[in-house]
Amino acid sequence: MGSCRHSLSVSILDGCLYAVGGRKRETALSTVERFDPRVGRWKRVCPMSTPRESHGSAVLHGELYVAGGSKRGSRSMSSAEKYDLRANKWTSVADMSCSRSGLGLAAVNGKLYAIGGHATNSVEVFDPKTNQWELHSNMNCRHFCAGVAVL
Repeated sequence: MGSCRHSLSVSILDGCLYAVGGRKRETALSTVERFDPRVGRWKRVCPMSTPRESHGSAVLHGELYVAGGSKRGSRSMSSAEKYDLRANKWTSVADMSCSRSGLGLAAVNGKLYAIGGHATNSVEVFDPKTNQWELHSNMNCRHFCAGVAVL
């Protein structure tokens, strides 16, 4: 990877690993790097529109989505955006109904699930067909920086 960072997200898209955002020293990053195992190299791609750390990322319908997170020294964010690999471009999508930092994000059955975060125990679901988030359910307690996986 070309830059040191932590509090980033990592996703697999089209056989490549994407290291998205995070923090370097006291600065939230918008940078995105792609590792292609076929050539064994990292390459920078189009940066996100918004710098973010402690956000979630997931791949849905061949696009990389990021949601929530925070900027260093600021409150959690509700914004979300998606990366189009073919166009090498980020586009904003609808904001989540609440701000989330340290959330888990998972793609299941054509939708995205934003799970927990620092200040909430809720789960909300994003439908890319309608570009809308809606509350799905509440968990018994808050989950912060928890890993999520789809089985």
